[in-house]
Amino acid sequence: MTCYAVAAKRPNLVYVSGFLLGLTILSKLQGFMVAGVLVGWELFHIIVSDLRAGYGWRGTARLAKTSSAKLAKVAATSMMTIWLLWPVLWSDPLRTFRELLDAAIMSTTVDHGVPIPFLGQLNNDPGPLYYAVTMLIHLTPITLVLSLVGSYVVARRFWHRSWEHSFLLVFFGAAFLVLATMVAHKADRYIMPVYPVTDILGGIGAVALLRHLRLPNLLFSVVLVGLMLAHSVPVIFTHPDYVVYANPLLGGTAGQSWIMHYGYGAGYREAFEYLNSREGIDEKKIWLVYPVFDFATFYSARGKIVSLDSRSAISKQPAEKLPDYIVVDAVTLMRGFVPPDLKEQALDHAVSFGSVPFVWIYRVDNK
Repeated sequence: MTCYAVAAKRPNLVYVSGFLLGLTILSKLQGFMVAGVLVGWELFHIIVSDLRAGYGWRGTARLAKTSSAKLAKVAATSMMTIWLLWPVLWSDPLRTFRELLDAAIMSTTVDHGVPIPFLGQLNNDPGPLYYAVTMLIHLTPITLVLSLVGSYVVARRFWHRSWEHSFLLVFFGAAFLVLATMVAHKADRYIMPVYPVTDILGGIGAVALLRHLRLPNLLFSVVLVGLMLAHSVPVIFTHPDYVVYANPLLGGTAGQSWIMHYGYGAGYREAFEYLNSREGIDEKKIWLVYPVFDFATFYSARGKIVSLDSRSAISKQPAEKLPDYIVVDAVTLMRGFVPPDLKEQALDHAVSFGSVPFVWIYRVDNK
């Protein structure tokens, strides 16, 4: 987005922007939303420019022609990037591009097909408030306040014909959230590109706020460093499981456990440390219910890792596959991807952060 904004003065950067857009789409299908943001930005820029200067239809037409040429260069460069870096396109480009577009369109109309916990309920599509609440949960109070201040400063200066490049950050964050909300296929990680934008805007807000107070240079520096240190406090208290952080203004991790799903692997390290300490664990069978990643290998777990059908009752599992321990994390439990008789097993251990459990270890005694 920065390359695209600066391309107004350095035209060659428009091709760099196209290259980066191609990489974005290759890395995640939701990268198509960035293309939508660019189109929206050009339309917005034409409208605002016309309102400022009153170009008339001829001037507006010239702006539209310039914007269209810029977008065409970005599109051509991004498509060339995708073609060069995706070998399957070389054999059947038309079919592959069609399937790519079909998948992108499907993600806007078809939800995950699995329940997503949100505000105490389970729904395949959590609704229009999902991403707004998600951002409130994951941002620190300092970043939240200062990014709002920064957005106001940038928007105000943009209207007075300055800081246009910085305002693109505000537009990108807002437009990306709107497009993500319109898409039926939702997950809180899909809006991760917005968080660096809030960090930058927070920095702008901090500097603007301190300058408004007209502090002496030394005091200005001391307060700015103090803000940075205060912002690092959550990092210190959540190390090394940073994913357990949740905005204390919304109840922290305890509040998050009701508002939306949480965990994403936090607690597995401690769970395997506990299991590895158990006597005879090398001969025991351990079932990781619906693991998204291979946490057992990552954390050097001992024991024999097995995979079973989580939709079937534990008592219905084949005797030769029946595990000795069952490991379940918060995301799996909240989404209901657990055996119906899980709670009938003996709870052997729970990994908690604060007062909130993240991973449960059940012992199967009826083998």
